[in-house]
Amino acid sequence: MSGTPDALRSVAERLERERANARPLVASLRIQLKDAWDEPIPPAWRTLGFVQELALEAATTLEQDPELSCSLAQFAVATASGISPTAYPPLAIAFAEGQAWKELGTAHRYLSQYDAALRAYDAARRSYASYGALAHELAIVDLARAVALSEA
Repeated sequence: MSGTPDALRSVAERLERERANARPLVASLRIQLKDAWDEPIPPAWRTLGFVQELALEAATTLEQDPELSCSLAQFAVATASGISPTAYPPLAIAFAEGQAWKELGTAHRYLSQYDAALRAYDAARRSYASYGALAHELAIVDLARAVALSEA
């Protein structure tokens, strides 16, 4: 059963391993992200851990370089869309996809691209809306959407 404590622990451990493996890849992508778009996303990168690290890097670089943040978030969204829906529990997929979309929306907001920000926030909202466990993330996206509307 996928909801047992052992199964949940297994997923958490898998995500932590994937994130640790993704950190050096994401660091190198900061330098060569434009080249990465020219090739198909490698299967080894199509993990939720990789998506989470990309989203974290997008959030980290936002204030120093919003354009890089936007590119990293776009790459996270593209990577998330290529992950098999059976590879992880649906809640884990929704969380990671929502993170990627939220960071994309925030980067667009920083770049004063409000329509794109609102579309990305709406996509994040759709990712989170089906799961009560993601209510906090949903509230964060709603607040971010309100800020974008206020700024627009």
